[in-house]
Amino acid sequence: MSAIDLSFEHGRTLLEAKAQLERAVAEATGVLASFVQSVDWTPDRTAARIRGAGFHVDIQVDAKHVRVQADLPLLGRFLMPAVRGVLEKAFQKKLPG
Repeated sequence: MSAIDLSFEHGRTLLEAKAQLERAVAEATGVLASFVQSVDWTPDRTAARIRGAGFHVDIQVDAKHVRVQADLPLLGRFLMPAVRGVLEKAFQKKLPG
């Protein structure tokens, strides 16, 4: 199983962070279109769950942080670099690992 748990400060207002989250999810689902089956958003658009066959990625923003939790049992080593790249680009942060 490939479990991912990341958290980093985004350095933006919550409104800006939500906009970046929307862009990041749109880009990730575009890059991974052949793997993604659905994207579910919270009503306030501060969190999304990207689901595919045998995996999910939860991404959330709050006033200070971006949090990513993922369960990528079979495709982790293939999907996580793409997810990481999208988040680094969207939030202009070099992520650990």
